[in-house]
Amino acid sequence: MRKRQSQRGYALISVIMGVSLVLLILLVASTVAQLGSRLITLQLNYQGQALNTANSGLIEGLDYFRRQATQPVASFNPQRNVDTIPLPSPAIDDTAVVTNPPSISRDFLISTPGRIWGHYELVSGTTGLATTGSGVIDLSKNRLGSAAAAGGIWQLESTGVVYVNNGGSAYNVSPNQVLSKRTVRSEISRLQFTPPSAALSIGSTSNGASGVGVTINSKGRVIGGTSYGVNNTSGTVSNSGVISGTPGLQTGLVLSNLSLSSVFGGTVTKLSDVIAIADVVTTSEAGVPDPVQMQLIYLNKNPAVFTTPLRGSGVLVVNGSLTLPADSSWNGIIYVMGNYTQNSPSIVSGAVVVAGANPPVSTAWATVGSGTADFADLYYDPTMISQVRKQMGQYRFSRSGYVPCPATDPLCQKRLSGNREIGY
Repeated sequence: MRKRQSQRGYALISVIMGVSLVLLILLVASTVAQLGSRLITLQLNYQGQALNTANSGLIEGLDYFRRQATQPVASFNPQRNVDTIPLPSPAIDDTAVVTNPPSISRDFLISTPGRIWGHYELVSGTTGLATTGSGVIDLSKNRLGSAAAAGGIWQLESTGVVYVNNGGSAYNVSPNQVLSKRTVRSEISRLQFTPPSAALSIGSTSNGASGVGVTINSKGRVIGGTSYGVNNTSGTVSNSGVISGTPGLQTGLVLSNLSLSSVFGGTVTKLSDVIAIADVVTTSEAGVPDPVQMQLIYLNKNPAVFTTPLRGSGVLVVNGSLTLPADSSWNGIIYVMGNYTQNSPSIVSGAVVVAGANPPVSTAWATVGSGTADFADLYYDPTMISQVRKQMGQYRFSRSGYVPCPATDPLCQKRLSGNREIGY
């Protein structure tokens, strides 16, 4: 009897131990899963922070190029002199540390708990005709040919790092611990804005008539001031309004002067270049802001017929024919890859370039002063064009940021069918 009771006791103990072991295993598994989830979450957060840090480096890189006194910038050479006393004039704080090769380098606190810091750096690379490598490099000759001037197009490459600052002299020096590291690239370019010196420049060989050549109706006024009123390839103008300038009509315009590269500078040679740097890209008239506030607008619409007034300032590029309605008011440059109609009353101050379809061609036409109310005025305004150059001709991003193919993955480019980046 006592033996059976003893056996029941051992069985109970075994059951209790078995249940406890199962519960312990479940607890450990749950703890490991939670810890793994937290670690993954932290890692993703650190990767995102490293990417944001790298993007911050791109912004400072753009700012460096914009604030240089000599434009375009022919060399990347950040300097620093704010560590001396008395403070020099002008004070230069391009980078936190002057390095060789030149770089922009910054460190900043992300979180006091955990001593989490961020670091970004943009390091000078090798510039040349065949340059397609890493770092901050001048791509002008690579993209535009050996005759291109320096400084038109730059590649920016920024490396962002999130690390634990344990007192090391640099982010990657022990006892500091790197948590995450990401690299992003982008490109910047300058716009020159050099339209022909005329109120209306057009590729047209036809004499003025309905639907061909240049027609200035009785309510149309084209004023060139000390420059040309109408700058044409050849032919005459059907004029029942006002054309004035020095002279009012100039023929012999070379068609190449109407090309994208001639009007917008050598960094813009095709429509995709315009799209890359445009502030607004739209396929409808309604997508154009009202008013436009000193922006580059690309309107891909043929024909583009505005039913509400076009108002504002900047540069408007239309891939198609353009009709401006009554009460329109524009300050700046209009580039039309088609034909041009300006209804009255309206005013355009700056320059209009009518390059025709698949420009530049000599078959475009333009009509100014369609309507019966008041006047449609088209003025050549060099002061306004100069203002556009000053406000919009600075370096700007011409390619979205991207994560380059890693050097450890030689098949990356083939997988992307020739593309050399991985979007993020």
